[in-house]
Amino acid sequence: MGLAGRRKADRKGGVWRMVGAAAVWPAFGRLFFQAYTEALLDWPYAILIAALLLIHWKIYKEPVQAGLLSFFVLLLSLPAGLLGSLLLVLTGIRAEALPAGYMLALTMVLALVRPRFICLAYSGSLLCFSSLLFGWPALEVPQVMGLVAILHLVESLLVALSSSRGARPALTPGLAGPVSPAGLAPGSAGPGDVGSSAWRKHYDLLRLWPLPMVAVTAAFMPQGQLPPGLAEMPDWWPLLDSGAKALSLEAQAQGRSLIFALSPFVAMLGYSQRFTTERVYFGKSRRPQGKTKLPSADRGDDTLAAAAGGGARVRESGKAIRPSGKGAGVRGEGAATIHKGLRHSAFSLLIYSLILFALSWLAAQPPATLRLSLRYLLEALPPLWGILGHEWIAGYFPLCSRTRNNTILRIKS
Repeated sequence: MGLAGRRKADRKGGVWRMVGAAAVWPAFGRLFFQAYTEALLDWPYAILIAALLLIHWKIYKEPVQAGLLSFFVLLLSLPAGLLGSLLLVLTGIRAEALPAGYMLALTMVLALVRPRFICLAYSGSLLCFSSLLFGWPALEVPQVMGLVAILHLVESLLVALSSSRGARPALTPGLAGPVSPAGLAPGSAGPGDVGSSAWRKHYDLLRLWPLPMVAVTAAFMPQGQLPPGLAEMPDWWPLLDSGAKALSLEAQAQGRSLIFALSPFVAMLGYSQRFTTERVYFGKSRRPQGKTKLPSADRGDDTLAAAAGGGARVRESGKAIRPSGKGAGVRGEGAATIHKGLRHSAFSLLIYSLILFALSWLAAQPPATLRLSLRYLLEALPPLWGILGHEWIAGYFPLCSRTRNNTILRIKS
């Protein structure tokens, strides 16, 4: 199975031959869904599903809750993988143009530095800078950064469609700044309490999405021996045409035809975030060391009181907190805070990915009249934004007002 990429000899600039849409899209759709089905039914995807179940069971310690959350995640993963595969194929990102081995090795090295660097935005950008400065490894910058842009675009949609299901509440002691409308400092006495301590409630959310995906890979075939069922793509394809022209010219010089096969693969996207509420809890009790974690489901303020103060009553702004009962999920202020933070993060990821893809497209098609130094500048912009833009959405960029703790993003409601 494959997509034909033969060129028209009399077309100036060597653009792709355009055929009628009625001849292109039925064959393309058949080949695409065949490859996506292979990725869905292949054993690597089954391994990722099993790993997802084990991770959820380890976090929540409840098989039913872990199974329901895994089912909810997989329902989102299937259409997300389909959309990501379609974007990869239509933009023309080729599997052989991606230094997958180098990216994986560098990601593991960066993970030893700080866990938050486990992202292709960092490893891919650093490899692109190394290629531009030293010529190693040999890669195509638009292809690598285009992949990063598409994966973050898919992640933004997954984050936007996520819910507060599975969020884990906890209390954080030792807060900085004022913690109540009355301007009480951390550790100071609450109204009517002497020697009380203060905690703020937050929620930790972890999402892992296993994605069945499809990418294109270039192949050379002897002329006259092309396999049946090929679809010749329109003249605007591929969008990221950085190395496809050179491949086509090489095929013509050798008397061969260039085709692009559809190759199934699997990927895993991860997202973790901390949502801090504005509620402040005071208790006449010992100060807990570090973070006091609560059960996986939000059991209500009565459980918070017991966790924070070892059974002592906890007060909020001087008023006793009434138990809210037990529930299967986050409700009230916590749910509103999480949903607001998810929308904010999804929008930031969307803007980041769109800008990154636009810069990758410009780097893939620089004007022929530009000097070589200016062309290098265009190729340096995508990896530069890949790092700085990701620092911006993570809250580490100086102009960003958000704060972040390791791999967890803290957003105030």
